[in-house]
Amino acid sequence: MEWSAIQEAFQQWGRNLTRESDSSLAVIRSIPSEHDGVRVALVFFSGVPHPERKVHQRVRQEQENRPVAQLRYVAAVSAPEPERAEKLLMHLMTCVDGEPAMQILTDPVPPAWWQAHGAKPMPAFQFEVCVSETQTADNAPLVQEHDIKLNVTSRSPSE
Repeated sequence: MEWSAIQEAFQQWGRNLTRESDSSLAVIRSIPSEHDGVRVALVFFSGVPHPERKVHQRVRQEQENRPVAQLRYVAAVSAPEPERAEKLLMHLMTCVDGEPAMQILTDPVPPAWWQAHGAKPMPAFQFEVCVSETQTADNAPLVQEHDIKLNVTSRSPSE
């Protein structure tokens, strides 16, 4: 999934959540405070190079989706009513699960992460996205034959 497609998916989820719940909901890219009302936060957590990024470098293909990185995000929900937060979180999990390049992780959000952001822990989960890029390879002609010509001159050992 290309980075721009990830951002578009996040925006689409926000539009769907707003349409299904109410207009007071906002999708943000930072940790909400408990006084912000109903908020869904999609926050970048970490990124690492994809382990197969070098394996998939075939030279002669028209286009190829080459894995580049694995990005980890935290999806968190802030709502005054716990039932509403639970419903929004389940909806987000369904959105993530519906994307082939995204995977819900079972690791809990570390307490140190909340502390580093100065926020109280809230309903949240982590998910990972495989970021890829589409490469257009040069269509170089195949080598059919090759000639090697060497100009060898003899030199006497005394020279």
